[in-house]
Amino acid sequence: MFEGSKLSVGDVLHFMVLYLGGCTAYERIQHEWVDVRGKMLSKETIYDWLTYFREIQLEELIRNSTGKTGSSGYKVEIDESKFGKRKYNRGRVIEGQWVVGGICRETKEIFVSLCPDNKCDSTTLLSIIEQHVDSA
Repeated sequence: MFEGSKLSVGDVLHFMVLYLGGCTAYERIQHEWVDVRGKMLSKETIYDWLTYFREIQLEELIRNSTGKTGSSGYKVEIDESKFGKRKYNRGRVIEGQWVVGGICRETKEIFVSLCPDNKCDSTTLLSIIEQHVDSA
């Protein structure tokens, strides 16, 4: 995490405390985070670190989504999304990874799964749902 960073370990930890405390707005982070020389973080640095922290969270969610969510009579809300960025920063075409997630309304259990081969067709989605949602 710290290798190759231009920020000191203390600065990264300070940024992490802000993030874990729910501070994710660029302007607020710039205001809250000032280094010992009084220098503010650039928006690009904030974007890079926020993206990095979100990727860590997503990887951990995927890694811990091993059991089944819900059970008979419970409702599991499921949605898919594509994580990535717009091609050439224009329009709606997004290059990235398809991800499926769900949450049981009653138990608040969640699951997150990457779509194999980055396909998001009905066969793939049904396979992921059968793998992660308890239909018994």
